[in-house]
Amino acid sequence: MRRDRPGAGGTHPFDAGPVTRRITARFGAYGLVAVVGVLGGLALGRPELVAVGSPALLILGFALLTTEPPAPRVAVSASRDRVLEGEVVNLEITVSAERPVPGLRISVALPVGLAAEGGSATVAVGEDGRLVEISTPVSGIERRVAIPVRCVRWGAYRRLGLRLQSADFFGLFSFEMAASAIVPLKVFPGEKLLAQLLEPVETQLGLGELLSRRRGDGLEFAELRSYAVGDDRRRINWRASARGRGLWVNQHHPDRNSDVVLLIDSSRTSRATDEEVLDLAVSAAASLASGHLGRRDRVGLIVLGGRLVWMRPRMASAQRYQILDVLSESRRFRGPGAPAVMRVPYRAVPPQSLIVGVSPLLDPAVVAAFGDLRGRGFDLALVEIASEALAPVPDSRAAQLARRIWLLERDRIRRRFAKAGVALARWNGEEPFDYAVGEVARLRRSMMRSGH
Repeated sequence: MRRDRPGAGGTHPFDAGPVTRRITARFGAYGLVAVVGVLGGLALGRPELVAVGSPALLILGFALLTTEPPAPRVAVSASRDRVLEGEVVNLEITVSAERPVPGLRISVALPVGLAAEGGSATVAVGEDGRLVEISTPVSGIERRVAIPVRCVRWGAYRRLGLRLQSADFFGLFSFEMAASAIVPLKVFPGEKLLAQLLEPVETQLGLGELLSRRRGDGLEFAELRSYAVGDDRRRINWRASARGRGLWVNQHHPDRNSDVVLLIDSSRTSRATDEEVLDLAVSAAASLASGHLGRRDRVGLIVLGGRLVWMRPRMASAQRYQILDVLSESRRFRGPGAPAVMRVPYRAVPPQSLIVGVSPLLDPAVVAAFGDLRGRGFDLALVEIASEALAPVPDSRAAQLARRIWLLERDRIRRRFAKAGVALARWNGEEPFDYAVGEVARLRRSMMRSGH
């Protein structure tokens, strides 16, 4: 992540709406004094009443003739435009005006997922941390207020709601203006360190940390074979050759990398647990991407949902940030559901790739897409987000029966994938993600030994 520096996110002026002017209670009090004093004094012939009401009348007339709506200039900037989930970013609000704006109060409505921290004499934070009020007088010079904002939840945030309130010098009129400021801020999902990663059936030709099943140059011993003309003499195993059965040479496993494609299901259903399921899927994908890139694998990404988004597998830290960037915007890719028929393009998945799917397996089109990939011969592993643990408990007999039928249907889907040689483990978010990855790795080793 980039270090905190002023103006990293850029300064963004706000889009202002019309100014609404209202009279205050003081205006009514001044008007009452003016009417009673002047008219009553003239009617009763009491000059002292006229003397009391005349100043109030003069103030009202002066205010009506000279008061103009304020024109403050507000600019909003963020100290960083890309942060990790849980980090704090400083939101800086700059206010200036050509003429004094007494009692200016700015209310900032932060979107869900961002929360202000702390408070001071000029900054008041609401109980939920999402409503921030700033009270500051402005008189021709700039005033800057920095608000520390904690990024509670990952996502791509763009627009902040502002409301400006002020009064005139006499307090007879109040002015209110609604505005919005565009402040791009991307909060990347947090990454968890994984103790174990998945190994593909076939490796690629790039140098990495995986032992290839093939024989070649490497450090890991594979087997002995008889010497053949052209073999490097440095590979001769003299201890085995000394037994008098001819010359024997060592063979090794070369160190290779793999292509890993993460397939994330972001489709929207009618269930209330959609957001929780997507949070778990994005967190799992971020952890897998970081772990496999650290192992020098090439990692790609496919997002299935309302529309199909994919990234070709690549290496280096730049790919990590690009994957996190796409994951942070995965809510925008969501639709009412995946299309009835969905096929992942051939160019999105290189040959001999390991596809790791993270999905609640609720959308039939997504389930069919996984089955299609396996049918095309790709190496597939699945982590199922256990959405039934997040769903509310049924409160009627009919709902309980429907839930039992639904659970049986889900068991049928799992058995179908197991029969096709796909290792599947469930994860509910309460236990570490390492457990689910370890279960998938164990099932894959068992299937390889049994010939799947």
